[in-house]
Amino acid sequence: MKPYRIILFSILFSLLLYSTPGFTYSKDTHEVLNKKALEISNAVNYLEEDLGFSEGIEEVINKKKVRQWIMENYGGIRRK
Repeated sequence: MKPYRIILFSILFSLLLYSTPGFTYSKDTHEVLNKKALEISNAVNYLEEDLGFSEGIEEVINKKKVRQWIMENYGGIRRK
């Protein structure tokens, strides 16, 4: 093997050996972050001004608030 291949292999092996699992948020924290992101996004203005939803993300469609539709389908929170 050429020296650069040995060095490259050593570096990659070291990275794999010493890597740690990724950090993820708990479900509760993830839900809070998603709600806050939805509140500060332009979604409320878009729903009210462009789509005519007078109650914004609190508008009810098919027995669910728009907020629930967004959170369940695009926010990573699944309710069973």
